[in-house]
Amino acid sequence: NCYFTLSPESWQSLTNENKHIVIPKGFLPHLASITLGAARGIQFAKTESSELNKYIIPLVNLTATIKEDMVVDDDPDE
Repeated sequence: NCYFTLSPESWQSLTNENKHIVIPKGFLPHLASITLGAARGIQFAKTESSELNKYIIPLVNLTATIKEDMVVDDDPDE
């Protein structure tokens, strides 16, 4: 898992009137690229002296893959 920290102001700017977190589709590929890059590096490092090292996580065009904003319900009571 990758965890990202946002300032309270940034977090508030992503919250709409329905208490949903809306992460714009233009920002999602950036977060996904960091996560995928970290996963690729971890896999390489952890399999360095094993037969599994020959398998790679391929590059992915995340901008083409992510087509809409991500909406998350921030109210656990709903």
